[in-house]
Amino acid sequence: MGKNIANPNGPQYGSGRRDHSTSQITLPSAFLTQAWNGELNRIGRTLSMPVILQQAARAAGFAWAVRAADLINEDTHKAMEEAIRLAEQTAFAQVDRGSNERE
Repeated sequence: MGKNIANPNGPQYGSGRRDHSTSQITLPSAFLTQAWNGELNRIGRTLSMPVILQQAARAAGFAWAVRAADLINEDTHKAMEEAIRLAEQTAFAQVDRGSNERE
């Protein structure tokens, strides 16, 4: 993997990539960070398996897009994937708890 030429001194390098955002992941601009937090927060907003899967896929597409644009490095992309998995697992657990409460 080549050097990130889009933003070589950006916050995605080293410990500066994490901050006080919802997901603890900082992207190269406030706009991208806000958009990322929005994508992540959508996962589980509607507790329906198909919707959760769709929102997780959409967030994964966002992560791949910023990676493909060379705005983040592999470390940040992996952190984004981990955040998506965690949000997805949390949403599935909420769906499971909801179905158990109805029984």
